[in-house]
Amino acid sequence: MVSSRDAQTQEFREFVHGLPARASICGLEMAPLACSAALALDPSLIFAVVESFFGGGRATPGPANRDLTPTERRMLGSLLDLLIPELQAAWAPVLPLQMSVASSDVDPLLVSLIDPAEMVLVHSYEVAVLGGGGDFRLAIPLPALQGVWPTLRGGVPAKAPDDSGWRSALTSRVLQSPLSMRAIVAEKVSSLRQVLGLQAGDVLVFDRDENARLEVDGRALFIGEFGVSNGSNAVSVTRRLKRGGIGETGGRS
Repeated sequence: MVSSRDAQTQEFREFVHGLPARASICGLEMAPLACSAALALDPSLIFAVVESFFGGGRATPGPANRDLTPTERRMLGSLLDLLIPELQAAWAPVLPLQMSVASSDVDPLLVSLIDPAEMVLVHSYEVAVLGGGGDFRLAIPLPALQGVWPTLRGGVPAKAPDDSGWRSALTSRVLQSPLSMRAIVAEKVSSLRQVLGLQAGDVLVFDRDENARLEVDGRALFIGEFGVSNGSNAVSVTRRLKRGGIGETGGRS
């Protein structure tokens, strides 16, 4: 089981001094960031992984003052092969990284290009294995994170609120909006002189089309047949005009 601890910022020398004795340090290249990071693994974590791999019962801590055996070093390599893809996946929502091991040792100053006075962001993780386990820590120089720092401080974006109720209410109000509709059954083109000369009693002759054009708020949307229904003038809708037809018909009104 792996659990994450709160991240903290500190000088790299403070990070090094806080590591347990004989911790394994790996220098990591982190493209496209122009920096190297330090990945530190507690010796107790490596001992627990080796004990688990060879079918031991409960993990027992090894001597803190000894170097890793060849078998433990190979197991460290296998552990890194598991950790690095998981770290890359964890960083992917913020910044896709390509991590690779540049060097490893028990002396942080030999494997890392980080200046001792450099401020670093430290992520710590606790791994429990067979009742034992240990920590591993990732230290990244802060200057390299300037471009993504606002995202890191903001954390995971909050889930968008459910606005289905508001959206339904708005849709209902829009659908209830009043619209003016008219049916045009005849049209005539006249000159300005003819219009100005109209007098009471003059008769205008219109060429009536077989169909009526239905306009909604000045836009022609439907074609229908003019007739009478229950003693009132009525239009029976026969088809809907296409978008192009709307523009052409609307231009004539």
